[in-house]
Amino acid sequence: MLTYTLRRILAIIPLLFLVSILTFGLTLLIPGDPAYAIAGEGASETQVEAVRDRLGLNDPFPVRYGRWATDALRGDLGPSLYSSRTISADIAERFPVTLGLALLSLLVALLISIPAGILAAVKRGTWFDRASTTGASLGLAIPNYWLAVMLILVFSIWRQWLPAVGYTPFGEDAVGWLKSMTLPAIALGSSAAAQLTRQLRSALAETLQQDYIRTARAKGLRGWKVVGKHGLKNAAVAFVTVAGLQVSLLLGGAVLVEEIFGLPGFGQLAVTAVRNQDIPMIQGVVLVGAVVVILANLAVDLTYGYFNPRLRAQ
Repeated sequence: MLTYTLRRILAIIPLLFLVSILTFGLTLLIPGDPAYAIAGEGASETQVEAVRDRLGLNDPFPVRYGRWATDALRGDLGPSLYSSRTISADIAERFPVTLGLALLSLLVALLISIPAGILAAVKRGTWFDRASTTGASLGLAIPNYWLAVMLILVFSIWRQWLPAVGYTPFGEDAVGWLKSMTLPAIALGSSAAAQLTRQLRSALAETLQQDYIRTARAKGLRGWKVVGKHGLKNAAVAFVTVAGLQVSLLLGGAVLVEEIFGLPGFGQLAVTAVRNQDIPMIQGVVLVGAVVVILANLAVDLTYGYFNPRLRAQ
């Protein structure tokens, strides 16, 4: 297992290198010249050229990439073009908001999908299975932003149970934080819950049809013990894979959800950077987001060693 873990960790090093090159290179596709945007309207060519020299935009691509990558390895992503703060400070301030939202959304998805998926697989063909499948289809079809608006309408305007907008830091008030994040987490986690429910139901239903499950039942093991000990562990591989893929979807969906609920998170920072053509900020946001997704996939790969004994043997 240790060898497998080391191999997976070493495998992400070239991937991170490729991500850094793509992150730095994709910003070249952004329309417009940031030097003109920073210099302002009516700036002369001399002023624009001075801005370009100050930012190093006239240097060759390898020189700019090497300078940027070296600083990024030290945790220095440079200053924002539109504020006096550093990009690392802005990301460190905003990212915990989005991370908390993503984790709470994933928790909502797991609390819904695990019992619903297990019961639908065990009671396949019953009314509960059909209701669970219908609910999962609706969860995939309903957009997150539409569900967010409906949640605000019902729980904030009609009932006034939860705040519609705003954010309370966890360190100031844990209860207030939970109230401000409940509706965004439900809106963001609904599609993940639907996807995970369908995946768990399909994988577990197929597993329960295997010969070794019939053998375990023939030996006198009780139904739920067979499901929990033999069925779930084998069906969990596909479920964990899909759960890991949901991390990138949750980070992407957080952009709209944060805008609707007024959360000062990572998504709002990305939108502002794109609007302002703040290239260093865009590079930092994309790089950090990509690293988070890679680490989530690494965690998923490592869990395979627990669910698959052959990997531990290797």
